[in-house]
Amino acid sequence: MSLNDLSVPSVPSVVIPPGLRFACESRGYEGDRLPQDREILVVEDDLAIRRLVRMVLGRKGYRVEEAADGIEAVLKLGVCEYDVIILDLMMPNLDGFAFMGTLAENDPDRLKNVIVTSAASPAVIKDRLRGQPFDVLPKPFDINDLVERVRACINAHQQPAAR
Repeated sequence: MSLNDLSVPSVPSVVIPPGLRFACESRGYEGDRLPQDREILVVEDDLAIRRLVRMVLGRKGYRVEEAADGIEAVLKLGVCEYDVIILDLMMPNLDGFAFMGTLAENDPDRLKNVIVTSAASPAVIKDRLRGQPFDVLPKPFDINDLVERVRACINAHQQPAAR
């Protein structure tokens, strides 16, 4: 019997839902990922802001997912590890404050990957989210400032912890 005589059984095709496929595409070892091959979650109830942030960060090479509120964001966190979470505080359903509290209780290491955007005073934000590590970007914000903060957040967390 030769190799030509062997038949390979056909494999049924599997359809992966688009959201799940996106969440799984970039899996791999941290060292294998390119600096701009990072996943960002934008949690913002204002559709225009969400789309603008997605477009700008997408053009910089980031993979961007969107969530319209904290509930949708929590569900997406169950499927994917995001390198940065851009979070609005004032949203319907589960607001940013409650989202941060949930994150602090269940996965506190992810808090350092959060960039909070809000029109509220930075002092009020810091007071309500006491002791939680995150960056604050007041609204209205400069889109280039957001891009720099995303880059800085990623760079800060890819540095080896040698000491």
